[in-house]
Amino acid sequence: MDISNSSDASFDLDESGNMYGWGDNRTGTLGDGTANQATVPKIILKNVRLVSEADGGHMVVQKEDLSVWAWGFNYRGGLGMELPNKKKNSPIPVKVPFQWPTLNVWDQSVRLNLNGKNLYFTSNKPYLTIKQEVMIPSLAFAKQAKWAASISNGKLNMNDSTHSLSVTKSSMVDGKGNVLSSNTSAQFRNGEVYVPLRVLSEAFNLTFNYYSFDRSYGIYTANFTQKDNLDDYGKLIRTKALPAKASKYPYVLAGIPNQFYEKEFPKANSLKGLSLNAAQLYRSKAVGLPIELTSDDFGRYANHISKYYELLLNTDYRTINMNWAPALESHAGGSTSKMGDKTARELQMEGYVKWIKNKKVIIQGDVRPEPSMVTYRNGVLYMRTYIQYEIVHANAPNDLKLRKDRVVQLISAPKDKKIVGSYAMYIDVPLTSDPVFSNGSAWGSWSSGLKVDTRYNDIIKTPWESVFTLTMSPD
Repeated sequence: MDISNSSDASFDLDESGNMYGWGDNRTGTLGDGTANQATVPKIILKNVRLVSEADGGHMVVQKEDLSVWAWGFNYRGGLGMELPNKKKNSPIPVKVPFQWPTLNVWDQSVRLNLNGKNLYFTSNKPYLTIKQEVMIPSLAFAKQAKWAASISNGKLNMNDSTHSLSVTKSSMVDGKGNVLSSNTSAQFRNGEVYVPLRVLSEAFNLTFNYYSFDRSYGIYTANFTQKDNLDDYGKLIRTKALPAKASKYPYVLAGIPNQFYEKEFPKANSLKGLSLNAAQLYRSKAVGLPIELTSDDFGRYANHISKYYELLLNTDYRTINMNWAPALESHAGGSTSKMGDKTARELQMEGYVKWIKNKKVIIQGDVRPEPSMVTYRNGVLYMRTYIQYEIVHANAPNDLKLRKDRVVQLISAPKDKKIVGSYAMYIDVPLTSDPVFSNGSAWGSWSSGLKVDTRYNDIIKTPWESVFTLTMSPD
């Protein structure tokens, strides 16, 4: 599977994870506990995943559990550790005291669909570990999946009537008594038990697909038979109980209320004139537009909306830092003036970070853009997006007013004096291509630059005009 050579030793990794070594061994290069030369390959270590380039008389490898091990000559600290008694070499593999770095919340977030329908989470959300393991909040997941799940005496019991899973801090066992392993163990925190998606998949006979446009995982049970009815984004298309305006959309999705489709988008004005609904935009070469739009274009838009609002809707004064500002700015389209080496918008966003810290604000939320629900009005593309969020904490709640800037638009809903609390609604997000032409045209470079539009002065007003009460139903 892999070969690593140096001037004095060689290593080979087979398909079973056995690492073999042979050659010179004066500085403990082979890691067999001796300084003796080996002319015949011997197993040095098992359960190995990656092998470094052999050099400098030492080796570094990663095992299947992602732990890092090293041995051999420690010249200039090449082993990544202090050796006891100031030894210059280690003739045996030693675990390197390596800690995976902490991910920012915007790098951790993932979304889940179950059998083609969105699952929603605010607090105790699914997340991605630095080891690229998807962690599922079992109780919240089970509630939406209509499975049974409970915690008793530090043990999670979960079942879907035909399968079961038992989880403690030290083990994960399915209903047949099979011990399920993973790169990451179950996590018990905030009254929730997080279980790796891989373990859920094995225990409950699930399959899943990854959709990059909004970093979502489509999860499918064994009895799900409608995979041929999924759209390009893993959502289930329905054909019954359709809304009156169904013809204005390329298709209608299961699990989304009809009112989501019935609400009017922003109306076209006499200056811009052109008005196109989602069905027209999804056809090849929509009349009146200077570019042909595809589902990939709308997927890239949705990706920016997802990340942009994920940042806005998940801010915590205890963890937010100035890296938040350029991260948010990278998902905003449209031109903005330069103020030194930063844009005016980025400086504004940095001011928001300071404000969040000063007011001790904690916001938790979820966002679900829908690529099939895009329309063209007033010279602007809009994508209908579901959001839910909760203002968990604020040092001075009465000061949390809807500010007149483009960043803090979701701190509180208009005409609502309740500040600390929960909100759920649909909004219409303006979109742009980026970069734009100097004349302000929205038809710039059609590439990965498709973003959320922050150029318009009515950026706050326009989305809220489309807010309406959320009533969820299965179909």
